[in-house]
Amino acid sequence: WTTITGTPDWNVTVDPGQGSVSARFNGSAATVSADHTAFTNRGETWGYFKLKMGALPTASREIIRFQVDGAQSASSEIRVTATGELLIVNGTTASTATVSTMSTGTWYHVFWYLLKGTGADGIGWVGFTSDGTIPTGNNLSTRSNMDGTADIDIVRVTAQFSASTGPDFTIDRFLVDD
Repeated sequence: WTTITGTPDWNVTVDPGQGSVSARFNGSAATVSADHTAFTNRGETWGYFKLKMGALPTASREIIRFQVDGAQSASSEIRVTATGELLIVNGTTASTATVSTMSTGTWYHVFWYLLKGTGADGIGWVGFTSDGTIPTGNNLSTRSNMDGTADIDIVRVTAQFSASTGPDFTIDRFLVDD
């Protein structure tokens, strides 16, 4: 992990998601982010992490960014809404958010999948459950016809602050595969 902006708290010991320590990203006053460079130039990736929202943002905000070729620009993002829904964004186009919502103070299992395309035929999905099973139905947000032919090489965790309050969340067991 490489801290990019702000100061993530890497040593949260109160109610950790797994083991004895979790990491907190508090974006309530400023953006906090860190990069996880797990691989080089992959067209397909999936992952999992545990997530506990301390506070929801006042508007839809980024919590995970998938970056391409070492660039600072996002290929795709996972966002959380003010009501606790998750969605995946590609460029400026968002998927329909999950119907189910997350509550603050509860640990959730978040899963995602991205597959680049040859133009506007990439796919992605994000979802969550409280029991660790693969999300389906109202707990899943999918997006097809995603633009982008570039490979992903950085996964950034970020509590994105903007003119309104950003999210405050704790993560644990962050896994990325290709």
